Amino acid sequence: MGIGGGGANANANADDEASQASYNWSGHVENGQQRRMRFVSALDPAAVQSAVAGLRPATTVVVSIVVRGDEEVQGATSLLNDWLVKGLPGHRPDVVMNHHTLWVTANSSIKAGMPENVFWLPEYACCEGFMTFTAAGLLPLSLVFGWRIIEKMMAGAHAMDRHFIETTPRHNLPMLLAMTDVWNDILGSSGRVISPFTEALSDYSHFVAAVEAQAYGRGYDVDGVTIRNDKAPSATVIHGGHCGEYDRMLYQGGRTLPVELIIAMDPQTRPWGPMAELLLANHDEAICSFFAHADVLAFGSAPYQPSGQENPNAAGGGAMRGRSSTAAGRMRDSDGTAGARHFRQSSAAPSPDFPFVYRPESDVAEGNRPSTLLLCGRCDALTCGQLVALAEHRAVVAAKLWNVDPFAGSEAGVMRTGEMDRLKSKLSVLYDRIEEGGPEVVDEISDDEGEHPPA
Repeated sequence: MGIGGGGANANANADDEASQASYNWSGHVENGQQRRMRFVSALDPAAVQSAVAGLRPATTVVVSIVVRGDEEVQGATSLLNDWLVKGLPGHRPDVVMNHHTLWVTANSSIKAGMPENVFWLPEYACCEGFMTFTAAGLLPLSLVFGWRIIEKMMAGAHAMDRHFIETTPRHNLPMLLAMTDVWNDILGSSGRVISPFTEALSDYSHFVAAVEAQAYGRGYDVDGVTIRNDKAPSATVIHGGHCGEYDRMLYQGGRTLPVELIIAMDPQTRPWGPMAELLLANHDEAICSFFAHADVLAFGSAPYQPSGQENPNAAGGGAMRGRSSTAAGRMRDSDGTAGARHFRQSSAAPSPDFPFVYRPESDVAEGNRPSTLLLCGRCDALTCGQLVALAEHRAVVAAKLWNVDPFAGSEAGVMRTGEMDRLKSKLSVLYDRIEEGGPEVVDEISDDEGEHPPA
């Protein structure tokens, strides 16, 4: 069980999803069961209940990532520690804590309280957006996958590090992607959409969003000069859904958003049995859908024409070179099919029960939408390490281009700690008054009661 806020949780969660593919290929099993990781990032009772569902305290280890003094993370940790103690009634609480809890922190008071269970974060490793390859990211992942998988992930990151250092800017992938991001921001974009076409990379966009928000999501540069609006970086990454679920907005939306598509060329799992051929064919369709998505963004699409009829608008069209029959392939087929197969009766009159007539002209993409394609050979631990390092170097280069310090500050959550303390104190006063005089005293409580100056 991993507990962490913001970037720390996003880092481990994305790595867990992507490394699971490598774990499945290698077949690592402990006593006939695969270990899995669950995450809690805030004091959401439903999230905590969902995280512990189906778990047994006797076989659970809680790893808490508290960089400085994030009270939300510590509150979630207290909840889960209480769950552990109550689930193991025959053991002393201190014994349960020593055997079932681990901490990754830069908080000296936590280290003093449980020295044997604490993995210390040095000062230089306390930047929330860049903690994947510290104990905050490696400890929970190594518990789940074993060190052999983690070594492969670190080898992938090291390979990307060397590429970043040794390759000229003309062919340097992090630099080229960072300059693309800055250029799109200068042109007026409000961020970018990342659409994974591989299930194991479904959380990659959340990881990238956390890294970039921490690296240069601030409104002042290294000289203290305020930067706003079109002179400031967007530092916004939107999860575009699996296999391009936001097609309509990306193809036809009134605001143009740059799109980043990512896919693994090899299947995520090893096809086997009587369905092997079908699985491989399905993966081929996903790849066709991936490239068709990029084609339509760049070149647009023609109106749908029923099979057997000539489409005059498609003559010489270089955009639609292939056919995609996947569910995500709306407006992507070579004949301009809009994907809504149920509405091909466009020549029929509307009925009283369903007064809708499909109009092909409503499903035409105009093109000229910016997109970037990231292709991985296979989604394994090595690729995962490369992608993590790529995102980190990319964010640092973009921050440098914007003249923003990517390593300033450790936890964004500390900015709301004082306000949280004030509201908690006020709520405590409210509960005390209700216990003393009943619910009717709520309206009598002053707005100033229980307040104290923010820390």
